[in-house]
Amino acid sequence: MARNRGIPHYQRVLADLLATGRPLSGGALPSERALAARYGVARGTARRALEELRALGYVHRVQGAGTYATRQTGPVVHFIGYHFSFYEPHFCRPLRQHLEAKGVRLVATDMGHQGELLPGRSTLRADLSAAELVVWYASSHYLGREAAVRFRRKLPAKLPMILIGDALGLSLQSSHRFDLLHFDNASAARNLVALLVRRGIYHPVFVRHPRVRLFSTEETERGFLCGLMEHGVAEPGAHLFDWQPEESRSLLRFMQEPRAWAPQAFILGFPYKESFRASCACSPMPYPDDIPLLALGSEEGETLRMSRDYAQLAAACADLVFSRMERPKRPNTHTTVAMPVRSRKRATPG
Repeated sequence: MARNRGIPHYQRVLADLLATGRPLSGGALPSERALAARYGVARGTARRALEELRALGYVHRVQGAGTYATRQTGPVVHFIGYHFSFYEPHFCRPLRQHLEAKGVRLVATDMGHQGELLPGRSTLRADLSAAELVVWYASSHYLGREAAVRFRRKLPAKLPMILIGDALGLSLQSSHRFDLLHFDNASAARNLVALLVRRGIYHPVFVRHPRVRLFSTEETERGFLCGLMEHGVAEPGAHLFDWQPEESRSLLRFMQEPRAWAPQAFILGFPYKESFRASCACSPMPYPDDIPLLALGSEEGETLRMSRDYAQLAAACADLVFSRMERPKRPNTHTTVAMPVRSRKRATPG
C-alpha cells in the first residue's frame, strides 16, 4: 500500500473494504494474513481494520473459522464519494449510525478524487438501481466533476439522490429527485471578513479559480462582498482576484495594479492552498510570506479557519434520507449547514 502521510494504514484498509462492499456482500472475509499480503501491511494493521469492521457491526468472528459478514436486511442507501480515508470516520460513520438506528443500511463506493475509480466498478449501476436512494459526495476537482456528470447521466432519472458539494450543478434538480446539501459558505465568508476586520485587516482579497466555479463558490464570493460592504470597505469588487494558474505573471500583475490600498490577506475560494503556493513559487512573484493565506475548510493548524462540522452535515443528510424515503416524490430541497469561523489563539511563550 502506497504511503500517505497522516492517514493510518488500518483506516485505508478499512475504507477500501467498505468502498468495495466486501463486508456487506455476505460470506467469509479474507484472513488477516491474506489482507496483509493484499494491501502490503503488517498483520497487526489488518487485524485492526477487521476489529473496526466488527465494532461497526459489519462482521463477526467465529473462533477457529474466520471472520464473516453479518447478514444485513432492510432498505439500502448507497454512498458515492472520494477521499474515503477522511470521509469514512468523519462523515460516513455518523451517517451510518443515524441510518442504522432506523434499520437503513449504508453501502459505500469510492469514485476516486478525479473519478478514476469509476470505470472499474462494473456492477455499480446495478447496485445503485437496487438502492432506495443515493448520497453523492462530489469532488470539487474539475476532473472529478466531469467524471461525476458523465456517470450521473447513465443512471435512472428517477433515482432519488442527495448531492453534497453541488459539483454536478443545480441544472439536474429540475428533472431529477435531487436534494442539494452543502455548507453555508456565504455566512462563513461574511463571518470571516468580520473577524479579519476586527483584527485590522480591512482589505482581504478573494481568489477565484477559473476551473472551480460551483454554486457554493459563487455563494462564498457573494458572502465575501457583502461582508466588505457591511464594514464600509470601498470598491469591494476590486478585492476579487481572478487567478490564472497557467499564467505565470497572474499574481504579479494583480499586485502591481494601481490602487489606494494594499492587499492584507488572501482567501482562496477553493481548497487547494498548497497548489496555489507551489504555482506562485514558480512565477516571477512568489506568494508574499507576510500576507496571511486562508482557504475554505482549511487545516487545523490555521490561526483563522472556516471549520466544517461533518457530524452536523451527516445528521442533516440523514434527515433528508428519511424525508425522501417517506415522501419519494416530494419537491427537491436545498439545505445548508453552518460552517463556523474559528480563531485559534496563539500559544504564548513561557
